Amino acid sequence: MTLTLAPQLWVVPDPQRIPTEPQTYVFKPLNETVLVYEKPFTLVQDVWINGEPESEKALMDIQRITIEGTLEYQACDDKICYLPVTVPVGWQFEVSQLDRVLTEERP
Repeated sequence: MTLTLAPQLWVVPDPQRIPTEPQTYVFKPLNETVLVYEKPFTLVQDVWINGEPESEKALMDIQRITIEGTLEYQACDDKICYLPVTVPVGWQFEVSQLDRVLTEERP
């Protein structure tokens, strides 16, 4: 599974993470062992607003940020693995004045 965000001047993505551990699964038709998620899980993608002067200038007249990208995944059941699928994803955020006080250190 891969989440790919479209590059933007003012958005800095952190590494993706899935807090749930995958399970080992043996796909019997091919005698292949793979890591799978058999239960609901969450894919976490933190992003930061770039505080560089060019980003700040670009954001001055923007009231809403749209972050777009794609999610690629492959689903399987106990008989077949389906073709990989890529679906578009996106989120919108309201923009307000930048807070110049650092309240938390980035990891």
